[in-house]
Amino acid sequence: MAQIRVEVTFLGALQNLVPKQVIEIDEPATVAMLVQKLGVVNSEFNKTLIDPELKNLLPNALTLVNNHEIGLLQGLKTNLQNGDIVTIIQVVHGG
Repeated sequence: MAQIRVEVTFLGALQNLVPKQVIEIDEPATVAMLVQKLGVVNSEFNKTLIDPELKNLLPNALTLVNNHEIGLLQGLKTNLQNGDIVTIIQVVHGG
């Protein structure tokens, strides 16, 4: 099975906790598959941005694929290609 390489960058509160990295995932690759892999390899990402029951991103994360928010694409079903850049931004609200 072929693998693709995706560059993942974190912004916001996670920027200093989780380093930029290249993740390899099996094709056909989706954002959901990437999120699962990130949850395994990054404990800080897993604790902060993954719903423990659903194993999906919590709503406090904004995810971009090549600078396009996945909500405008196909959400977690958005396909990934070799060389894509995924940016995950933890959104923190104050009041």
